Amino acid sequence: MKAYPRPPDHFKLNPRLAKSTGTRIFYRFNPAGFSSCLYFSKKKEYRFDDPDEGFGVFYAAVQPDAAFAESYGHDVSDVPHDANKVVSEHELEQRHVFMIGINALRLAMFCGEGLPVLNLDGNICTMSDYNIPQQWAQWTYRHPNQYDGILYHSRHLPSVDCIALFERAKVKVVNEKDFGSALEFQHPRTGKTIFDIMAAQGWSVVT
Repeated sequence: MKAYPRPPDHFKLNPRLAKSTGTRIFYRFNPAGFSSCLYFSKKKEYRFDDPDEGFGVFYAAVQPDAAFAESYGHDVSDVPHDANKVVSEHELEQRHVFMIGINALRLAMFCGEGLPVLNLDGNICTMSDYNIPQQWAQWTYRHPNQYDGILYHSRHLPSVDCIALFERAKVKVVNEKDFGSALEFQHPRTGKTIFDIMAAQGWSVVT
């Protein structure tokens, strides 16, 4: 089998730019007990973390549905087909749902038409081994175009955009809103509740 492409050792290749002039809204399920959800990972633990643990990366999704899936769905492929996917009320109470506004984003597209530009495919967003995605993240961070981060598709809801925001772009975060416990979450515009989100993805709540 042909090896998956790694980033080049030059910057003649330019990722397609996803640019927003106004403020874009994102969602994140964050551990309870924090007044801010702006956690920039340097643990080399997540998909687009820096493999050398130098710069931090913040993850969020454009829809709370994908934020839920990215928070609770990491091991969903290990669940037997005849088993129920459940989350306890206590687990949901241990997460708060935040809405984040980020201004004037300049993101490298690792989805849609941005993939063939980089000679990649959707596996960059779904592969379980993060070694190669992290190499691409580091290459993107070092690129002379100075991207704010990476725009990619959710592994579990691939029609939904997510971001990996580089720590240097933290100044572009203009607001955060804490909706409180995930158990009590209701979308401010659509009225969709956490139970609607979970049911649509085949999850149940247990006490």
